[in-house]
Amino acid sequence: MREKLDNFLGWIASEVHLLAIRDALMSLIPFLSISGVATFFAWVLLESAFVKNALDPNTIAVCQQFFIRIGNGCLGLMSVLLVAMIPYFLGRQKGFHNPILLSVTGLCLFFVFNPLDGGWSYFGTQGVLLAMIIGLTSAELFMKLAANEKLRIDVGENVPQAVKDSFNSLITILIMILLYALIATVLSAATGKEAIALLSDILQKPLLNVGGSLPGAIVYTLVQTLLFSVGIHPGAVSAPLEAVFIAAGAEGKIVNYTFLCAFGMMGGTGSCLGLCVALVLFSKRKELKQVGRLAVISEIFNINEPLSFGVPIVFNPILMVAYVLIPLSNVIIGYFITKIGLISVYSNTIPWSTPFIFKSIIGANGDIRNIIAELVVLVWDTFLWLTFLRIYEKQLDREEAEDA
Repeated sequence: MREKLDNFLGWIASEVHLLAIRDALMSLIPFLSISGVATFFAWVLLESAFVKNALDPNTIAVCQQFFIRIGNGCLGLMSVLLVAMIPYFLGRQKGFHNPILLSVTGLCLFFVFNPLDGGWSYFGTQGVLLAMIIGLTSAELFMKLAANEKLRIDVGENVPQAVKDSFNSLITILIMILLYALIATVLSAATGKEAIALLSDILQKPLLNVGGSLPGAIVYTLVQTLLFSVGIHPGAVSAPLEAVFIAAGAEGKIVNYTFLCAFGMMGGTGSCLGLCVALVLFSKRKELKQVGRLAVISEIFNINEPLSFGVPIVFNPILMVAYVLIPLSNVIIGYFITKIGLISVYSNTIPWSTPFIFKSIIGANGDIRNIIAELVVLVWDTFLWLTFLRIYEKQLDREEAEDA
């Protein structure tokens, strides 16, 4: 498989736009990791029965507010940070003389597209796709316009370089703001929706048409993993379908929200619990093993940002394949073993943060067959992740040897 995909993977690894997105995401790892920890404390630990019995509701609410503020300052600004970092790294990749100016312009244009009522919710993961589009297109257009000497204002030689750069870019920036404002206004007037809402609708329609079925589970899983593998948090897109799967559970269908949590999201999007096990127990590289150890607690509660951005999986051609295929195989296996009666249907809806094994204890009323199935699937996932991990480690070893 590696030989057949080598040319394609090599193209992805060297394509400057993808490199810019990858480098931007990598630069945000500290913020995303801190946000993952804050999410664990706010929505897992403080929501647990143990804490609720030990502390009064007001104290819990104040503590949650503390961690939610941390999340708002990190993951809650993911789109804003990305739309500034992507143009910067693309400018560096292409040798542009002032990449910081690209960042500032990209940030400005993102707010041009932001809803007029504020749109605070779009600053986080919901606006990531728009941030990537604006980041890439604005940087490319800016560099092309900046190369045109007719668009520069000559202020003479006896002025500071910073002042000269500002005047040289004035017309370029004006053209771009007018163009992007026009596009945003026309879209809003023609459709009655802002650009971010339109993008979400386009991605949500295939999900809402398939419902609580095996094809629905496959589409749902694919959308989640494909989006997250390129750094786009899938929550805003897949959230409307969760209600469909919850309703399917009330109707006694095999494919329901708890089923998807148990098989399609074992350790979060991409079923990364198996990767965590493979890293901790079998990785031959010290830095990867350390990332796995740091991610253990978050993986148990299905928070996979530390692995997605820390290994990384995002924009990693080799691990992206596993990230998409492994949860897909889990869902298909889980469906058929339920269909033939080897395990029982998950009848109770659970929160997304429910740990491994407890998904079956709560969701399937403690049916030992479901618990065993989860364990077997985890072994299966670990084996598959280890296969791809070995390929990735060999690539890292080869790159180090070439650098040496």
